[in-house]
Amino acid sequence: MRGFSWIALSLALVAPVAPAASATWYVVQYEDHGDGHRQIVKEKTRSLAEAPASGIVETAKPQFVREHQPLGKERLVTLEGTDRAAIARLLEERGVAPMAPVNEAEALADEVVTLVDNGPSANRIDLVFMGDGYTQAERAKFFSDIQRMVDDMFQGQTFASYLPLFNVHAVFRASAESGIGRRGIPKNTAYKLAREGDTLRAIFMRDQAAARASCAAAPDCDYPVVIGNDPYYGGLGGEFAISTSSETSGTVVLRHELGHTVGEVGEEYDGGGYFGANTSPSASSLKWRHWATAAEGEAVAAEPVQAKFLDWPWYNLTQGPYAISWTSDGRQARYGIWYSVSGLPESSDLSLTLDGQALPFAARGDQDRFFSSIEIASPLAQGRHELKFSENVRDGNNWVSNLTVFEFGAGYHYDDAYVGAYPTFEAPGEIAAYRPTHEACLMRNMQTANFCQPCQENLWMKLLGTVKLVDDLVVERGVEGVSVKLSTQALSGLKIKWLRNGEEKPELRDRVEWNLPPRDAAGTWKVQVEFVTPEVRQDPRGLLKDERSVSI
Repeated sequence: MRGFSWIALSLALVAPVAPAASATWYVVQYEDHGDGHRQIVKEKTRSLAEAPASGIVETAKPQFVREHQPLGKERLVTLEGTDRAAIARLLEERGVAPMAPVNEAEALADEVVTLVDNGPSANRIDLVFMGDGYTQAERAKFFSDIQRMVDDMFQGQTFASYLPLFNVHAVFRASAESGIGRRGIPKNTAYKLAREGDTLRAIFMRDQAAARASCAAAPDCDYPVVIGNDPYYGGLGGEFAISTSSETSGTVVLRHELGHTVGEVGEEYDGGGYFGANTSPSASSLKWRHWATAAEGEAVAAEPVQAKFLDWPWYNLTQGPYAISWTSDGRQARYGIWYSVSGLPESSDLSLTLDGQALPFAARGDQDRFFSSIEIASPLAQGRHELKFSENVRDGNNWVSNLTVFEFGAGYHYDDAYVGAYPTFEAPGEIAAYRPTHEACLMRNMQTANFCQPCQENLWMKLLGTVKLVDDLVVERGVEGVSVKLSTQALSGLKIKWLRNGEEKPELRDRVEWNLPPRDAAGTWKVQVEFVTPEVRQDPRGLLKDERSVSI
């Protein structure tokens, strides 16, 4: 259980201020499938240093987020508050079933290894990795795969600045069979992962109760991740972030799915799945207006772009060439083609043509799904155009996964540093919503390791809404006087001020430890901690500030 005790005073012959009335904060999360099925999936408590306002806080988010699909009716509903009885009554009124029973024998066999320990779980985000389709003989491979992916994410640029807030654990549960299922049929594995069809896209989990039990075996479990023992692309976002052990695409998928799971944001690519801080229904009401490149007070215009073709065909080229066509008015400034393919390790394996003229295709050297784009800085001629994909090697495994074609008007901003109102399309000619950047965010562009600025800021808000900047404040009297030690999150950019009887002591600025004679130490002390980062411009809840007080 998570125990949020923000201040722990170890005092010897020192009189502290009487602490505020503490409270137990109850958290219950249940799944609601929209068809009458409602069942608890998580229960936990945390201790708060101060009693919060009364009442029940209710939030909801999608339980599943999958590529090129509108959001389903399945939701995760969280109820939080200090009145446990009131939460229980509400659950009963809604007909929410208790948690599924845990297989105790399997849970006891789970092996837990902590990979990153940044401090007490009471004030850290605990990320828990589990593996599916790893046999007992593949135990070492599981831990190696997970360590590689953790290093990729946290030592690379995606989550590096957030790392001090995280603890990371790996839970090994042996599977009877190696690998994951396909066509919706799982193998005999720990959590029953299976691909949707034969294509490299969504991977679903059939035994969520087993995964929840394994996650609970860790010191704490805030966000569960399940990695399938499979060398190719695939995943899912929502309650669980699902990816594979693929060395070419596993981390690519995982960081995107964690955007859904931790950041609680939706897709930015076209075709559906929009929600959260990175989507707005109109250009005139952007959630990220404070990040917009346009000057304050200046209208943010929708970027001039036309979606000429959108499709996720999952087309096997053994059926013949994949060809599409569209009509251009000839009045746009330039055009671009975005697509993903798999099963094509050599550049000579595929012929890609536009109106019979060859377009460049650069393979990556492996069979996995990969994403590519062609942007042409000149207009298309007026009239009908045809784009064709043809395989040159017939091995039965050459796929066109998705394809989009856009034409851009004069004045469109291609610069990744530009933040504005970029349309996302449900279908050609149908704008569904607006996103912040052209192709700068990994929630749209699987070729980048970066979040856009609004997504970065949102992730800080989500994480610092759960943990605080201060871990502990300890005051002790020793032979030489009174010693004070402040423990904080190990974030770069912390600013610390010490105030005695309301007056700042500048000589103690940014210090986490000090010792003073009893006469100089006597009084009411307050420490103010502020996190300063260029990744946050607005902090309406004051999450980047924390303070503690004590009387000596």
